[in-house]
Amino acid sequence: MNTIAFVGEHSRTYDVQWHSHDQWELVYCTGGDGTFKFENGSTIEYEEGQVVAIPPKERHANYSREGFTNLHIRMTDPSFPYRSAFRVEDDVESHLKMAF
Repeated sequence: MNTIAFVGEHSRTYDVQWHSHDQWELVYCTGGDGTFKFENGSTIEYEEGQVVAIPPKERHANYSREGFTNLHIRMTDPSFPYRSAFRVEDDVESHLKMAF
């Protein structure tokens, strides 16, 4: 079951310090761009319109030179077949074009 545990929003932000969550975190970038850093040394770059999904208990930090805005949602028990963080492209624009 995809239970939402928390929803938040970052206004223009440049640096989010190291932290982790007990649930999956889905971060939808609403403006700007940035980079997630992970404890194992890997990174995921993202930009407006992309989603980064981070598994439970994975320590991560988030930073940007220009700043970013986002929505972040923590979910328990989502139906993801993944065990590590990943980025998803937002295809909303093409879906809207198809609808009209």
